Amino acid sequence: MSVSSLHRLDSPVYKHRLNPLIIGQLTVNGDVLVNSVEVTAVPEEEEEDFEDDEGVEDEDDQDDENAEKEDVK
Repeated sequence: MSVSSLHRLDSPVYKHRLNPLIIGQLTVNGDVLVNSVEVTAVPEEEEEDFEDDEGVEDEDDQDDENAEKEDVK
């Protein structure tokens, strides 16, 4: 498999942040598979912090509270 005619990384195509377009050809045994590829950014998912939610307790917090109640008895 060979890749031909791809732009270099310092090309203006790669410097465009919102909607870059890679122009080139991906060939396998002389057959063109891809002429161009559009690359779009996907935002990273934020991790949810359940400890900050009001009224929702983490399982570890519940286990600690149960252990404290047993110690008091």
